[in-house]
Amino acid sequence: MDSEIKNFRADDIYLMTPPASRPYVDYKHKMGLLVTTSLTDMQMIDDLCYTHYRPYNLLTEAQKLRLQQHGEEYEDISSWKDVLDTTQVIPINAAIIIDNYIFHAFDRRKPSLYSLMKALVPKGLSIPFHLTIFVNNGKNDLKKEKMEQVIKEIHELKLGSEIKVSIVAHMSGEITHDRKILTNYHLITSGHGFGVIDNRGVHENAQGEVKSTFHNINLIPSYTSDKHIHSQVLDWMKEIYFHEKGYGLYAFEVGDDFDNRLLSE
Repeated sequence: MDSEIKNFRADDIYLMTPPASRPYVDYKHKMGLLVTTSLTDMQMIDDLCYTHYRPYNLLTEAQKLRLQQHGEEYEDISSWKDVLDTTQVIPINAAIIIDNYIFHAFDRRKPSLYSLMKALVPKGLSIPFHLTIFVNNGKNDLKKEKMEQVIKEIHELKLGSEIKVSIVAHMSGEITHDRKILTNYHLITSGHGFGVIDNRGVHENAQGEVKSTFHNINLIPSYTSDKHIHSQVLDWMKEIYFHEKGYGLYAFEVGDDFDNRLLSE
């Protein structure tokens, strides 16, 4: 590709060779884009396909004790940083968190979301990081004032890059039952949600995966690939974000005024 990188989409891939690639050698880290700027850089595509896959178990202290008694091995994880440190979720400049219950009993579970933010948001982006959290408000038990306080506290974390964040409280909990995080090029799941860690550690056993959207893309039918699943889930979120807002099914949205790159139509 020889043209300039201008109006990019969040999940674009740029395959470039010198001399056209020279102005963009730092775009992977500065812009959070998947840009290959040399032949050896193509190895990153292979890495995303084969090595960016990380299953994990979150275990309560009681479960760890039982495993110890049975002489079984386990990975000692107590934070989302522990999960994400072993798999570099890069490049990245945007994320969507889908979790109906992440704000239930939130005062106890702040360490879960905030450690997730610290592990997910990269350092040194030259553009703002975009974060949107989708949460079900079908029982109307989430209040705007409380969510505005959460937004304020996320900004006070002083993350490694400027961040723009919003919380979307909606009425379509059946669509967002499966807990997921979508980034530019990764799909992260947690079977029991992203609030399973609180100020006492892991309070509920949970299993999940961190994997590239290109994981095994060359080995399975294209329509069942993680890239397709990533795209389909984004379409569901766009349906909530754009369609429900127009039909009055939208509870509320709080936070910064911005358009998340992953939700752009």
